[in-house]
Amino acid sequence: MSNVQRLAGTLVIAALSGCSATTTSMKQIEIRTSHDPGASFPEVGSYSWMQRPGKLVEDARFDKTTVPIRMRETIERELARKGYEQRGLGYRVDFMVCYHFALEKDLDAANVARQHGYTSKDVEGPGQRFEKGSLIIDIVHPETKKLMWRGIAEAEIVVSVSEEEKLRRTNEAVKRILAKFPPK
Repeated sequence: MSNVQRLAGTLVIAALSGCSATTTSMKQIEIRTSHDPGASFPEVGSYSWMQRPGKLVEDARFDKTTVPIRMRETIERELARKGYEQRGLGYRVDFMVCYHFALEKDLDAANVARQHGYTSKDVEGPGQRFEKGSLIIDIVHPETKKLMWRGIAEAEIVVSVSEEEKLRRTNEAVKRILAKFPPK
């Protein structure tokens, strides 16, 4: 793995790692969610990944790391714990999932959604941006391609923690985001 690949993976996971190498509290990570009030959310059901799951819009280096695989596995594990079954593309599902990172700069929410083939205006409204250091998990209606639910974890990007700690905190951030899905 090249130094560039290591750095990209480290920065992504470090975004969720808090502000110091010794901090174990998740208080450094802010979680927020929003949803389309007209959307219907099943308590159990099935989902598939968007065709471009976990694709980082602004940084191609991200694709060359193991971070997308780890993130996808963590999301799949959390959704399975909630009773959602993952199915491949082409199957009838209740919703589709994708995620994004704002790694090196802020990202425009509408542009991120558009690049992945869905619209987000009913959930977030115009002009929303994801700040650098954000992990975004989107739940999209499979037929209308409209955003139904969005969970965001925001943290300061810090590189000075161990790989194990980064993975643990990233897993915890995904758990905290998906703890708010489906909305009550």
